[in-house]
Amino acid sequence: RPRAGPRGTTVTIARILMRDKTDAIPGMNINPAILVNGDIELDGNSLVVNGKKGNVHSNGDITVGGDTGPMGTGITGDVTATGDVDDTIDPGGLKAGGMPVMPVPEIKAEDYLGIATHKLTSTGDMLVRTAPGVPGTWAACTGSGALKCPTQWAFNSTTSTWRAEGAMPTSGVTKSTYYVEANVEVHGTGKSSFTEISILAEGSLKITGNGKFKPGNDSKIQFVTNGDFELGGTADADDPIDMDGQIMVREQLKVYGNSEFQGRIMVEDRDGSENGCSPTPFSGCRR
Repeated sequence: RPRAGPRGTTVTIARILMRDKTDAIPGMNINPAILVNGDIELDGNSLVVNGKKGNVHSNGDITVGGDTGPMGTGITGDVTATGDVDDTIDPGGLKAGGMPVMPVPEIKAEDYLGIATHKLTSTGDMLVRTAPGVPGTWAACTGSGALKCPTQWAFNSTTSTWRAEGAMPTSGVTKSTYYVEANVEVHGTGKSSFTEISILAEGSLKITGNGKFKPGNDSKIQFVTNGDFELGGTADADDPIDMDGQIMVREQLKVYGNSEFQGRIMVEDRDGSENGCSPTPFSGCRR
């Protein structure tokens, strides 16, 4: 049943209208561009969120950090929070604190293992899926033919991190979705065209440099992490043709520099001290 909100808004009806625009997350009735189950800190005019669904919502407070003055109108839609919204934020749409909670689903990289084409293991092995969509159909890559090994990846066993730098990673398929049983860092992987690569990480994920990404699967899942996600530099995941990618973060998110993304961001805001896999692993823990 509709609930009256500030300025005569009707929260339930607005959500229903938005739901018809995306089915990427089954059962979701909401569609802000950025949805965080915790606090959001913005830095001056550095954040631009635009489009018909250029909304930002926090299940917490939204503040402005640093001595940078008003936020201006870099956010074209609504800025809402269950807590307080900084007085200096001036969006193009509604600004309101004390709003209802928007539920964020539990985020787990393993939930998307079925769309992965490659697996980078916690022991440094590269595996290739031999039957798309079929569980357990993994084989060691051989460097040629259908089992070709992806290039540019290197594993650091000391830090349990898979790292790619130089040219963008390539494999034997056009669209590559990497399921990584470790932390991931992708740096300086620039190309003049967008490359269809997605990363699902059981650890944390850091994307910097000037790589150009678009989803490496038909589900439009771009990045999923069981840990933190950092997007910086001039990394570009804003392909004007391929719309509505999804970034899903189990712990915390940091975005800075001139990086760009088109689609939706959801952050579960899990406490890192309670989300590690040691001493006892559990579903969705951060390696």
